[in-house]
Amino acid sequence: MSGTVAEPRADAIAPPETSVEVGTPIVGWATPLEEVPDPVFAGRVLGDGIAIDPFEPVLRAPCDGVITTLHRAHHALTLRTRQGAEILMHIGLDTVALKGEGFEPHVTEGQAVRRGDRLITFDMGFIAEHAPSLLVPVIVTNPESFTIASRTTGRVVRRDETVLVLRPADPGEPAEARPVAPANAAAQEVRRDVMVRTEDGIHARPAGLIAQAVRRFRAEVSLQARGRTVSARGAVGIMGLGVRGGDTLTVIGAGADAEGAVEAVAKLLDGGPVSPATEAPSGTETRLSHEAPPDARTAPPQSPSAEFTSGKEIVLHGVAAASGAAVGTAARIAQAVFDLNEPSAGPAAERERLDKALHAAEARLRAALDAAAGKQGPAHAILSAHMEFLQDPEVRERAQALIDQGKA
Repeated sequence: MSGTVAEPRADAIAPPETSVEVGTPIVGWATPLEEVPDPVFAGRVLGDGIAIDPFEPVLRAPCDGVITTLHRAHHALTLRTRQGAEILMHIGLDTVALKGEGFEPHVTEGQAVRRGDRLITFDMGFIAEHAPSLLVPVIVTNPESFTIASRTTGRVVRRDETVLVLRPADPGEPAEARPVAPANAAAQEVRRDVMVRTEDGIHARPAGLIAQAVRRFRAEVSLQARGRTVSARGAVGIMGLGVRGGDTLTVIGAGADAEGAVEAVAKLLDGGPVSPATEAPSGTETRLSHEAPPDARTAPPQSPSAEFTSGKEIVLHGVAAASGAAVGTAARIAQAVFDLNEPSAGPAAERERLDKALHAAEARLRAALDAAAGKQGPAHAILSAHMEFLQDPEVRERAQALIDQGKA
């Protein structure tokens, strides 16, 4: 008997007991998901995974599979493995706003790929300049089917490495409670046409927030647009609708909480917050907006040294620039944060304080100049320049003028 052996289809689902090895989609520094400066990714709204700070401008297939979604802005795509795991790869944060500029896709939706195939190339310089971060979250978006058995973080990951090992979810493990629609669900069906008012349409963040909001209700909710209907519980399916800002879609709910669920989704699509009544116990608002919540916008800056405590040992991670041995004294460079006391004690008292400060600074500079005298190097010249600055009459005059204005 002769012939050829047919190659397995990329979209064929393997037996559920098969584990999945997810390779490195992009060379870079692997970091825990909670360190991503975006609450949707860090909060695992879309699913669990890791993030990679890229060292190269090429995103590659982490395993064999098929491309199920490719966002029209070309910054994100989802790959479904033969075992059924869905893996979202999102290049940078808020990069949907770039509207495809700086990205070049090499695949299309429905295309079968092999591990290592090029998926997207991108302009790292352009994106670094126009986006908040270059981090690439790598997310397993169907945690009800696959859990992460092991992951690699805290170091550089290179090609041909495995960064995630997935295993099928144990049926005996506690699963997210899914409401069951009653027999008369059709009579309780709620439908609403909603215009999507978010400028960038429904991308990863909005899709994740919608799915998260829907799971809080005893209702089955679906979204209908462009002739397709998908469950509102799955972020990947929602992204696959390709809904743009200004499009109208239909939100359909059935079940005991259908009205509240449809209302929550409608508010999110309208660009507003979900009301506290439909929120999680924390009571925090959920928005599709990229804007930070009010408390994050008004919080005072923290001192860079706040995380370091004298006498406490910590580990600082880094990337080796070159191989070999480094000899020398390690120094931590940080921006100083000064807590200035603005209230004035009165012009006379403030002038006295200014004179004392100037005299003390001059004495320290003179001592340093004496110590540097006769030594080779630029130290003496630099210290001399600082003395000139200190003795500049204009510096004193400006300080006196501020004191007269009531400054300390």
